[in-house]
Amino acid sequence: MNPALSQAQVSVTSAPEHQVEEVDIGRLGEIGFDRGVAALVCGEQVAVFVLRAANGEVRVTAGGGAGDDVEPGDVSVHAVANHDPFSGANVIARGLVGSVGDAATVASPIYKQRFDLVTGRCLDDDAVSLAVYPVRLTSQGRVVVARRPLRAGGPRLLQRPETMAPETML
Repeated sequence: MNPALSQAQVSVTSAPEHQVEEVDIGRLGEIGFDRGVAALVCGEQVAVFVLRAANGEVRVTAGGGAGDDVEPGDVSVHAVANHDPFSGANVIARGLVGSVGDAATVASPIYKQRFDLVTGRCLDDDAVSLAVYPVRLTSQGRVVVARRPLRAGGPRLLQRPETMAPETML
């Protein structure tokens, strides 16, 4: 097992409309800012990101109240599949965070494809996307991720283009 992979605790919280099962990833201060952390959520590797606001301040926007002395409105919390569909490796949490326009992104550390952290869409190949998981920050400053993705990832490449036979490439 990957030592960087967090063994998350499972908890169940209730929303007014329905029951949602969530996995507690850890305290905001344990995750850190502007980088990813991999967590095992119901057998799936999920990359969790806590990003500072553009002005570098630290406040909370992803639900819940203040926690770990964080003020509302200064960070965004994102969770996407950790599996890189281009390389086949579980490395998205180790990617480089950034932005394209107003979209928060992560670039795969292997082939550098960029993914929108809100939609999971690959900005370099519209046919590919990452699964997106609902994530929030609790009033106690804990990051929790839903057990099921909100949006499933798109098609995965079975072979890298450079390894494909010329007749299979269009």
